[in-house]
Amino acid sequence: MDRWLGEVLLPRLRPLMYEEGGPVIMVQLENEYGCLTGLCDHRYTAHLRNLTRDKLGPRAVLFTTDNPIFSHLMEGKIPGVYATVDFGVDKDASEMFRIQRVFEPRGPLDNSEYHTGWMDHWGAPHQTLDSQALAKGLDAILALNASVNLFMFHGGTSFGLTAGSNGGAKFQSNPTSYDYNAPVSEAGDPTDKYIAIRDVISKYLPVPRGPIPGPTRKGVYGQVNMTAAASLWEVTGWLPTTHNPWPLTFEHLDLSGGLVIYSSTVPCRMPDPARLSLPGVHDRGYVFVSGEEVGVVSREEGLSDVAVRVAEGDALTVVVESQGRISAGPHINDFKGLTSNVTLNGHLLKGWNMTAVPLTYPSMLPRPPGPRQPPVPPGTPRGGLTFYTGVFNVPAEDPHPLNTFLKLDGWTKGVAWVNKFCLGRYWPAMGPQVTLFVPWSVLKRGQNNLLLLELEAAPCPAPCPCSATLQDKHILDGPTPP
Repeated sequence: MDRWLGEVLLPRLRPLMYEEGGPVIMVQLENEYGCLTGLCDHRYTAHLRNLTRDKLGPRAVLFTTDNPIFSHLMEGKIPGVYATVDFGVDKDASEMFRIQRVFEPRGPLDNSEYHTGWMDHWGAPHQTLDSQALAKGLDAILALNASVNLFMFHGGTSFGLTAGSNGGAKFQSNPTSYDYNAPVSEAGDPTDKYIAIRDVISKYLPVPRGPIPGPTRKGVYGQVNMTAAASLWEVTGWLPTTHNPWPLTFEHLDLSGGLVIYSSTVPCRMPDPARLSLPGVHDRGYVFVSGEEVGVVSREEGLSDVAVRVAEGDALTVVVESQGRISAGPHINDFKGLTSNVTLNGHLLKGWNMTAVPLTYPSMLPRPPGPRQPPVPPGTPRGGLTFYTGVFNVPAEDPHPLNTFLKLDGWTKGVAWVNKFCLGRYWPAMGPQVTLFVPWSVLKRGQNNLLLLELEAAPCPAPCPCSATLQDKHILDGPTPP
């Protein structure tokens, strides 16, 4: 922390501080740290305060944010740092600020995280929040002459593999969209919620005159024909392999996100079927015996065992996908990959070969070859673990490309790139997110390239052609499993 904050980040912020004439008016130390009740390290938070003061100067306004719960504020409050609270529309503003006053008798009332919506999870219905309820809660806060930060005002997109996850009662991964049902949509358009918030603010502060900008025009670039270009096995055959007696995590392999291919060998005769146990899979694994897919293990679904038919000397392979790191709570030390030993009918499997696949850096991967004759075999019989490529055109006569949305009907689960830019994960089979936002800034007039890595099943296994669609409608409320 001293190296990153003290030597890199904070010195860059110093000239941007309000006291130096810059735009940064406050700096938050930690976020809801008090929710780790019983685990908080007050020596750490004091060190963080001293380091920040030393690098930003004595006049910098430092603050913390915690839930308006006495135990959380007692743990999260840092002496000499202003304590604020956060809450949503379901809370009484007067009562929440009364709790803040216990810890900060003087100074501004401040809701540092007023929730305008909520995050989605794969497999759960799209989260929404009524505009009028949000406006009513905001009015109550401003009527108390309190300060407020809208979280989120514009949710945006977790491009690449930056979407996180949560680890409450069960592990739940977040989709690529962080639209959050926010006042400004993922594509940057004002919504009805924006209008409702503006009307409330206008009762207390002057707002800009003139019409509110409308939604931008979106591009309809039509169907994109996709062709299998290479299997995952073909591409990763060129990547370096690490050998170790026991399976290593993504972190040990210096991989932030993506895939790791783990391979070992059946050491002796086993019962038929044998029980393959992967209790520490983080987060989803595709299991193969001598190249044949035999099952899926999933942290999210609590599935860690697979019944396998094996013979001595058979190759056991597990392709493990990280579905995003836990972003809050006591489980944020979230290692990825095979985080514990693997057993086959109780026998520890020893001797592992591991190949890290850095999907967020396609330039580091060998470029999948274009369509070939004869067509390449897919990674699995259903077309999974296969790269697919396609091209589409943005009219050259347009002044610039337009925002658009990638719809993947019939595709199951994977990762998408446009012009080598990683849009993120798709999983329409699980929902609720059906389309991926494609910002105009990653497009170019003329020919553009679409690359998909389908992990599970394509709508038309190679060598048959598949397709995707670029349309002007975003679908974030698709069907989810019951």
